[in-house]
Amino acid sequence: MLSKPLRSVETLPVEDFGPEMCVKSFGDFLGDRLGLSEEELPRAGQWSGSGNAIGSLSLRLGLLTLEQVGRTVDMHISEARRFGETAVALGYMTEHHVKRVLQLQRFYRCLDLGGILMMQGKLELQSLLRLIAEFLQQELASP
Repeated sequence: MLSKPLRSVETLPVEDFGPEMCVKSFGDFLGDRLGLSEEELPRAGQWSGSGNAIGSLSLRLGLLTLEQVGRTVDMHISEARRFGETAVALGYMTEHHVKRVLQLQRFYRCLDLGGILMMQGKLELQSLLRLIAEFLQQELASP
């Protein structure tokens, strides 16, 4: 089942990554590099991004326990704050850890989009890895 274009999923608020991580979406970048129109860009399926929420990633990386994720989610919802802010406020994570996990989240989203293009035969793994590295370098170098 196809839904919204991944390019919109890729453009996240600057405060999530700092100014260096939010220049251009990976979908736009791939469209430019591969000569794909907006219509040719893959669309996210209903399970796109599954397991890439900051809480899930923090649990998988051993930064939080399941109990800490649960407490953080409860407070995150009740106080309408971002998950990372809440985890820092509770003393479970540092701001540095949150920033790193958000960078990994961004990487996984790029990987998901590239994976769809690989399955469509529009991209090989080596090219995908090169393009992700180029995209992330470009974003890190931007003012």
